[in-house]
Amino acid sequence: VATAALCLAPGWAALVLIVALRSAVDSFFTPAKQAAIQALTGAEDRASANGISHGINQASKIVAPGAGGALLIWMAPGDVFLVNAAVSLLAAALAARLSVIARAPREEAEGGLLGDVRQGLAFVRGDRVVRSVLILMAAIFFAIFIYDTFIAPLAKGMGFAQQHLGFALAAVGAGGVLGAVVFSVLPELKAPQRWIAAGTLIGGGLLLCLGLGDVLEVRFALLPFLAVFFGLGIASAMSAVPMRVVLQNTVPETRMGAVTALGEALNTVALLTAPFAGALLFKLYSVGAPFIAGGVVSLLAAAAIWRLDLGGGVRGPEGP
Repeated sequence: VATAALCLAPGWAALVLIVALRSAVDSFFTPAKQAAIQALTGAEDRASANGISHGINQASKIVAPGAGGALLIWMAPGDVFLVNAAVSLLAAALAARLSVIARAPREEAEGGLLGDVRQGLAFVRGDRVVRSVLILMAAIFFAIFIYDTFIAPLAKGMGFAQQHLGFALAAVGAGGVLGAVVFSVLPELKAPQRWIAAGTLIGGGLLLCLGLGDVLEVRFALLPFLAVFFGLGIASAMSAVPMRVVLQNTVPETRMGAVTALGEALNTVALLTAPFAGALLFKLYSVGAPFIAGGVVSLLAAAAIWRLDLGGGVRGPEGP
């Protein structure tokens, strides 16, 4: 409904409000999905389940923009919003047919919703693994979004055409799909911190290549340029999928949705602050500076993750 309303917005102010409403509604999805995956899988299946989930997400980033661009050839932008809304309504109808997913009962906290929030925060503060994963996940998101909005000017500065930028973004999605496929066929995930650290390390190194390439005025050929973005997609899967598995193996069923929601909130804070930090670096130095900063943050996160013992062992419904 919110998506359909976008084509009826009378001006930019109303459009912004509708976008904010749509984002608020969308924020319910990821916590519910992660809680559902936790409930429907055992520890031995979660790497595969999260790999498939991540692969679908990445594949949609390749297919959907292409489909949207094709529709714009024949349709007005407002009509494309209506098509999007129809697809969302179809998804809602399919979701409504799903069986109720059994979950462990949770006692109501004193103080209602605020009491639930306090209990959730107390749980995160008291669990080293969960606290570490959420903080490091937010750091990785910050490293991504500090450079994300500068991919286009970086590509232009290196002499690439607009369609090459599209190829680069598709390469990220393709790398993410490939990485997800690898996880989808893995047995129970062992030493998840090693996977996360390796992915973050690879991603940081590739970002430094892009940033230093701009600073040193290195001109990439098209295939190496696309290979870097393909590698970034693989590295993102190596980080994201094991982090989800660790949380699902560590957080009790009664807290999975709340912990995921807190993680999404921290990621959103990173999303809101990182572009401004990137813009400041761009203004003070060059377009390569945000990529260098993202690479440095990634390398620091990789070092921190490598020293952690995330275990990945399953805990009971109320924790260890």
